[in-house]
Amino acid sequence: MKPFAFAALAGLAFFNSVASANTLPAARYAEMMTVEVMDTNKDGMVSREEFLAAAGKMFDMAAEHMNAKERKLTSVQLREFRSALATPR
Repeated sequence: MKPFAFAALAGLAFFNSVASANTLPAARYAEMMTVEVMDTNKDGMVSREEFLAAAGKMFDMAAEHMNAKERKLTSVQLREFRSALATPR
């Protein structure tokens, strides 16, 4: 195998291991998006305020998980976050 090809394969293997280690907790997001969790006043409904509070918690989890600077996500991080939210459970 040529050195360049070997280096490329090694880099790809490293990237895949880092990506899988940094995978966002999609199952945790799905759990947080239930009425049982979001309905903090236990009236059986989710208000806008309760929904936004849950969304804020998920954003904070993602920002911490991705080591976001100043709790701000880059376009790549936001894309990964949206993808984790859209992952079927």
